[in-house]
Amino acid sequence: MSSLSTAQLILNASQQYTIYVSFIILFSGVFGHIANIFVFTHHTIFRGNPSAFYLIAESILDLLELTIVDTASIAIHGFGNDLTQTSLLWCKLRAFLTQSVTVISLNIVCFAAIDHYLS
Repeated sequence: MSSLSTAQLILNASQQYTIYVSFIILFSGVFGHIANIFVFTHHTIFRGNPSAFYLIAESILDLLELTIVDTASIAIHGFGNDLTQTSLLWCKLRAFLTQSVTVISLNIVCFAAIDHYLS
């Protein structure tokens, strides 16, 4: 009986840890990406810089990826609510968006490096 309560205690602690850490990562990531977008769009130093365009696009895509992946992780691991089990559309859309946004974001970093090298 003691091992069952210990296992349940560990599972509850793990669930609480997942919820709190994921929310901290989500909010700090959203704040950081919005700050990047704000800095690169509102300062006159970066307006004519082609690298700033790549960094703005990367921040927007990373913000989208963070929102999709982290909110789904919080819902699944923190609250036990897996929408991919109940919605076929969300199951397919989440997988497609996560993979495509990740690949596009990594390609944007490569394009920024190539653009900086060639200019």
